[in-house]
Amino acid sequence: MNHDQAEVLNLKMHVLHHATATIQPTANVQAAGNKPWQVYAPGGAAQVAFPALGANAILLCQYQVKPLQSGALTGLVTKANASNLIDNSGTAVWHVTLNGASVPGFENILSQLGSFQNPLQTYVTLQENDLIQLWVAGSIYAVASATGFASGLLSGYVCYGGQGTYYDPREAGEPARRGNAQNRDYRGSDDGRAPNSFAQNRPR
Repeated sequence: MNHDQAEVLNLKMHVLHHATATIQPTANVQAAGNKPWQVYAPGGAAQVAFPALGANAILLCQYQVKPLQSGALTGLVTKANASNLIDNSGTAVWHVTLNGASVPGFENILSQLGSFQNPLQTYVTLQENDLIQLWVAGSIYAVASATGFASGLLSGYVCYGGQGTYYDPREAGEPARRGNAQNRDYRGSDDGRAPNSFAQNRPR
């Protein structure tokens, strides 16, 4: 490295070290007014058995954001009580959808993630009326599905206003909606049924 190159490098490092932050210090941090939520499976119901090879996915748990609220999914757990389940073997797969469409990065979860005491930290923004769901399916490969029971958890927080609405608590009347998740470019089933194929529900 010659003298001129060293000077340019030093200048770049100086600019980086003195650059003004563009992210607010409280970005993605729960404020005092936010309300946490958590849903899990099987809950009070009977245990959820893994679907057979080739069968439709089964809904484990879901959460829908109420009107005038927005928030985020911040925690995820995929667990199993199965004697023949080997993580990443393809004998079982979990799947997260938002309004019937696959959430990028959560289309095919082949292993157990997190625990009910310490969920996997994630961040998926949610707008008003959004429906976030956790599914489980049998093997997606030509092997036997896991034999046993599946469980899972979704958790996060919501608050009034934000991404889904223009909301000012000082104003009376109906807030002006900015457009919710139904207007996003997601494709997939919105009739509440499990998708027959995960691939068909991926974002376009």
